[in-house]
Amino acid sequence: MIEYLYLVGAVICIGGQFSLSKLYQAKVGNSFFSSTLFTCVASAIGCLLLFAVCGFKVAFNGFSVLLAGLQALCVALYTILGMRMMSVGSVAVYTMFIMMGGMVIPFFYGVIFLEEQITVWKIVGIVLLVVSLLLPVMKKGGQRSKNQALLIILGVIIFVLNGFVGVFTKMHQISYKAIPTMQFSFWQSGVATIITMLVLFAYVPIKKDRQFLKAETKKSLSLWWIALLYAAISRSGAVLQLFAAKTLEASILFPVTTGGTMFVSTVFGAIFFKEKVDVFLAIGLALAIASAVLFVL
Repeated sequence: MIEYLYLVGAVICIGGQFSLSKLYQAKVGNSFFSSTLFTCVASAIGCLLLFAVCGFKVAFNGFSVLLAGLQALCVALYTILGMRMMSVGSVAVYTMFIMMGGMVIPFFYGVIFLEEQITVWKIVGIVLLVVSLLLPVMKKGGQRSKNQALLIILGVIIFVLNGFVGVFTKMHQISYKAIPTMQFSFWQSGVATIITMLVLFAYVPIKKDRQFLKAETKKSLSLWWIALLYAAISRSGAVLQLFAAKTLEASILFPVTTGGTMFVSTVFGAIFFKEKVDVFLAIGLALAIASAVLFVL
């Protein structure tokens, strides 16, 4: 039962971090530099917070650090590719691919490699979730990208990358080699900080507009409080999901996280950003909630 409480807490935190990310983008914009800088600062803060929570003592384990590194690399890659994808297509299409990957791949990983039981309810739940993710795209079905082939290629890569983030999470938590959850989350943040710093160091010499970089840096750092809140909430969500992953089946954990995050993000968007819930979104949310219920039957 406790694992479901962890799951609910993780879903609320993930929805909250999406809202904080949206708030940051509303104030600064969503350029590659500002987004990467925000991720770097938030990861560094998260790393420091977890180091303190761990009593300023963290174990080093090659297996755990490797999986933390693979996760961070996947996140860095789908973030960079996501920027490119959204430049040739809609945010709705990007969201569909990334969330579907985070649901489908861990689901089949659990069923195939961990021999988790597959039930009729799980199959129906997956179908409902897929439909709920497709609805925002269907609403804009008449708007085709000029670079449709590139859009699909990027979408498939992002689908796979985010899917493996979930696989690596489950893989670590059920392994006898795993270090304590808080410490693993520390390494997740630490490696993410290093990777985003390297990306920034590689990007700055390429970008010719120094005034733009200075202005973006000044605006981003002035919003340190958003990065602090984001770090605290996102790391809390990650830790709670890691705790849930210890005992909860992957074929339940990640689909329910996807559906729950859709619901929480929409509710937060309506409350804090006055976003309207249209018919397509309302139907999608209803399907997401129904699917979450089916997975726990």
